[in-house]
Amino acid sequence: MIPRDFYPVHGVIHYGPGGFSVHADRNTKYRPNGPSDYAKCIRKYRIGATDHTPFFFDQHRACVCHHKRPEKTNLLQLSNIPGNVRIPSSSIEQDPVNLDPDDGMTVVRANDIQNDTEYACPVTIGTPGVTLTLDFDTGSSDFWVWSSEFRASRAQLEGHQIYNPNKSRTAESLPGAAWKIGYGDGSHASGNVVMDTITIGDITIKRQAIEVAQQLSDEFLRGGSDGLLGLAFPKLNTVQPHQQKTPMQNMVEQGLVKDPIFTVKLDKHDSRGFYTFGYINENVHASKLYWQKVITDNGWWEVVSPYVRIGSKIYNRGHSNTAIIVSSVFQPNFCAVEFVTGKDTGTTLILMDDKTIERLYSQIPGARLDQTMGGYIFPTKSRIPELAFCVGRWLFTVPSSDLAFSDAGHGMSYGAIQSRGQNKQDILGDVFLKHVYAVFDQGNNPRYAKCIKKYKIGATIHTPFFFDEVMACVWHHKHPREANTHSGILGNLAARPADLDSNDRMTVVQAEDIHHDAEYACPVTIGSPGVTLTLDFDTGSSDFWVWSSEFRARRAQLEGHQIYNPHKSQTAERLPGASWNISYGDGSSASGDVVLDMVTIGNITLKRQAVEVAQHLSDEFMKGGSDGLLGLAFPKLNTVKPYQQKTPMQHMVEQGLIKKPVFTVKLDKHDSRGFYTFGYIDEHINASELYWREAIIDNGWWEVTSPYVKIGSEIYDRGHSNTAIIDTGTTLILMDDQTIKRLYSQISGAKLDHSIGGYIFPTDAHLPKLAFSIGKWLFTVPSEDLAFSDAGNGMSYGAIQSRGQNKQDILGDVFLKHVYVVFDQGANPRVGVAQRR
Repeated sequence: MIPRDFYPVHGVIHYGPGGFSVHADRNTKYRPNGPSDYAKCIRKYRIGATDHTPFFFDQHRACVCHHKRPEKTNLLQLSNIPGNVRIPSSSIEQDPVNLDPDDGMTVVRANDIQNDTEYACPVTIGTPGVTLTLDFDTGSSDFWVWSSEFRASRAQLEGHQIYNPNKSRTAESLPGAAWKIGYGDGSHASGNVVMDTITIGDITIKRQAIEVAQQLSDEFLRGGSDGLLGLAFPKLNTVQPHQQKTPMQNMVEQGLVKDPIFTVKLDKHDSRGFYTFGYINENVHASKLYWQKVITDNGWWEVVSPYVRIGSKIYNRGHSNTAIIVSSVFQPNFCAVEFVTGKDTGTTLILMDDKTIERLYSQIPGARLDQTMGGYIFPTKSRIPELAFCVGRWLFTVPSSDLAFSDAGHGMSYGAIQSRGQNKQDILGDVFLKHVYAVFDQGNNPRYAKCIKKYKIGATIHTPFFFDEVMACVWHHKHPREANTHSGILGNLAARPADLDSNDRMTVVQAEDIHHDAEYACPVTIGSPGVTLTLDFDTGSSDFWVWSSEFRARRAQLEGHQIYNPHKSQTAERLPGASWNISYGDGSSASGDVVLDMVTIGNITLKRQAVEVAQHLSDEFMKGGSDGLLGLAFPKLNTVKPYQQKTPMQHMVEQGLIKKPVFTVKLDKHDSRGFYTFGYIDEHINASELYWREAIIDNGWWEVTSPYVKIGSEIYDRGHSNTAIIDTGTTLILMDDQTIKRLYSQISGAKLDHSIGGYIFPTDAHLPKLAFSIGKWLFTVPSEDLAFSDAGNGMSYGAIQSRGQNKQDILGDVFLKHVYVVFDQGANPRVGVAQRR
């Protein structure tokens, strides 16, 4: 039972369903000191020296050394270091865990395919039926076919199947209806409309509107298909005076498919593929599906596409950037139907903004914008950077070899990625689609997209062709700076992108702006009668030790501390032969023996909990404000010998004292208060939704993959082997040297100061925005928080420092005070993180 007078200081405990929360108060004696905290991290993780680590751990002397010059130091392997530390060094250097490619990682690998062609699909129309080979186009909503009403020469009709409505017993003319459509390549078609029966795969649709071609431009005469079946949303249908339903819409309304979905797979090897209607093919060899809400305002399958990766760098173009997914040659069917190779006018390229185009081709030696050729070309034998394109918050790779779209002559290749001109949307064509499996859900909440229509693109310096609004045709301009710049966007392509819900699992979530938060400690009652101690809760260790009467100290040293006396507790039992000895990153150490006693945390009482009684404490603990430490990492880190002891969290779970094997951390940002909950998740936190990531527990830490970091507007991909330890017992953030260089190179006047011990920068310097990743999600930290403490002479000590030779990042309180974290210690340990608002 917590004494009554405890509440005014520490706040009332709150209880939740199946668990409770306990407040964490700031240690008022704590003062931020960057170099000191950095040195603690150096020792805690036994960090070896690099050019960016002013401190390093000396293996021979088992202490932290400060070198005045950044010479590289030849150190022994960390795994050979003996001794007990808060985070065991024996596993810091282990090989990274191999991640399951199906486990929701941001970048999905694609196989290397070249020279794929367009696709077309069979559709049977009329009674008796005639089978035509049609382009399936997710960028339009018209269903039109070559017909007997189109007057053409025998040579023009060669190789085509023709629909003759006069020979179909089920055909009905639709009086007064007409259609006319134009595409981005300048092609156009028009005619009248009939209602007839069509069969796609094994699905037969009655009274489907069929747009019968009476006029076709020359472009279609050179193509191999017999028409086009649109799969975009009905609002794009061009039939006048009344728009007609698409085949997909009729399938849904007539109950011919179970679910309102279709899928696309353009096979990469043998130029074959399939569509499915009404179901998802679970046998496709691919990663798991990643869903994204569709923006349907313009009638396309349009999604947010903020990121693009070129080489090892990820560029953030903002969440207002969208992409239209365009497939113009696909095939449908309730039971997947195969594709037949065809030649058609589908959107095959990828079109992107000019800045991205410049970034891409500037990395390819010899690449240039060739006005004569009509686009960017580059030497065929050039080294091409790896590429990845974004749908929602996920990046999907396209082999670099696919950037060579076609032969441009003289040893040059035409680029598969070109400028989108003045349009606001990217276009993801077949070059992208042949490396993914796409599912289009046309239900009440459309979610995914793939493919595009044809766009009337206005001119920029990166578009050798442009659409002239006045003459309604495509022009080729030799001097792009003098070109007509009309946008001419079909269907309001340039409309403002939809605002995205901050809870819609977007990659970057905003954080509030807070300063000067410090460490936290929590009340725990031990023994009978109980004494309440204020303990540090530490996710980076697994020992539970306290100040005790067995530690001989002066009265002045004991001032302000509560002491546990096992001799005065009626429930205390000595654990014969048990002892503990632990050291931490700041050089502090503690040791003693072990007793079993009652422990109360919140309203939960643990019986026979191992309490490590301090008999020896180093001077560092004399300056602290807490009365001990309660470890929340995994039990394997416990230092008790000869037998490791269970943590309080482990006991709560095994004794059935909490409903769920979870605890949560909220370090409040405004009033230096926070709380932990045990057994439940507080649903009333003002934060984004939780984003979960599997924990890597091999080393006993709460460790997660952390591939990305955002500095300013750029996101850097450090690889999925990069991991981070989430540690409430560390105040700073530690990262790899390359990231440290990138960060401080963007801050004017920043430097590595060996006399102070870390990176410092002018206090009034402009600081870049920062975000750190847990799995595939980025969480922001206000740039002001980079100034951790005063370094004197108008300088500030950086809150982010080098991790030295260690392989893991450390995400300490500088990061944690801006998020709400859930630690799930169940059968499959995981970490959930939400961005605080």
